[in-house]
Amino acid sequence: MLFRSDFNRDGRSDVLLLIRDNMTQGSTPRRIVLVALATAQPSGYVRSAASAQLVPRDLSGQLEDPMADGEIAVRPGGFDVQLGMMPAVGSYLAATMRYRFRFEGGCFRLIGYDRAETHRGTLDTRDVSVNFLTGAVIRTTGNAQSGRSQRQRSRLASNPRRCLGDLPSGWTFDPLAASR
Repeated sequence: MLFRSDFNRDGRSDVLLLIRDNMTQGSTPRRIVLVALATAQPSGYVRSAASAQLVPRDLSGQLEDPMADGEIAVRPGGFDVQLGMMPAVGSYLAATMRYRFRFEGGCFRLIGYDRAETHRGTLDTRDVSVNFLTGAVIRTTGNAQSGRSQRQRSRLASNPRRCLGDLPSGWTFDPLAASR
């Protein structure tokens, strides 16, 4: 998949590629998120960032493809990657994670993270939203059937700078554990 936007705001059209490697073993293909910035030369690009880990792979065959309900949204200055985690067997927990990046200081910095979890048996929900620019954390728990929810606000204990290439698997990344 190819997406175009002016990520570094220099007036040139940069590209984000989601490369699918169908030659890999496992139930889901390996995917690489690659961002290339346009140069002053015609049709010239330079690689700015890449990650082969953010879009995870399931080698067990127990989870659906994270991009089945996922998406990539680009905007001037950055992009979002949304991943799904839906077990085919063995678990009632389903989740959606959204990673928000902004081009800053020569890297695509993680500036926002949202995770929405639902237990498919009880319909209990557990969501977390982290704003890495302000350090604000909002945790919401509730139940989708009753509509009741409870919100708790806090701040990150520490707020390390994370760039696209520094992140582990999109399924296992925990910004709250990483900030302790």
